[in-house]
Amino acid sequence: MRKYFYTRNKIDSRDVRYFLHKIEELKEINPEYLVQAVKYEKKHKVSITLSEREAKIVEKYGKATDILINYLQEAELHEGYQY
Repeated sequence: MRKYFYTRNKIDSRDVRYFLHKIEELKEINPEYLVQAVKYEKKHKVSITLSEREAKIVEKYGKATDILINYLQEAELHEGYQY
């Protein structure tokens, strides 16, 4: 299954896969980072072919998957990781 993700920062398909698997492990959400993830325009479009495991993650979170990927990007930016 092919899926398009809209992100704030330019990332490649490997980064999207990394964030999809981090979504599975996500235990709590920082509201400040979430506001930043929702607030900014999503300028970049990344398409990937999902594995079965990744398809289950996308199915579980639905449209919120894009928001969570952007949330994780925002959280990592605050930890000092640059894209």
